[in-house]
Amino acid sequence: MNPTLTSVEPASSTVQQNLVLEKEGYACTLLSVNPGDENPESHSTDLSDRLLFVIEGEVTVSQGEVNTVLVKDQALLIPKGRTFSVSTRNWAKVLRVDVPPRAVIVPQILTR
Repeated sequence: MNPTLTSVEPASSTVQQNLVLEKEGYACTLLSVNPGDENPESHSTDLSDRLLFVIEGEVTVSQGEVNTVLVKDQALLIPKGRTFSVSTRNWAKVLRVDVPPRAVIVPQILTR
């Protein structure tokens, strides 16, 4: 009887991303993170801040050497230009909102 070797491919480390809404520079994306998954480091673009809101589960958001643990109903603002990654030990759902730059409105003084 010959022993049979079974090779198991490593689980995908890709976080599923589904665009929910995109309008006027805002974008809402639902991230589904499976146990052990980690999205590759990404930048909060120079043009937008990113808000991460945990819908279900618990995630760790890494920004350089700083790790922040977020649980259900907690949010974290990632300022534009910052590098970050999201990971979890368990299953989690996170809503990522890309916030475009805010227009600066200069007040005008009206005189008669």
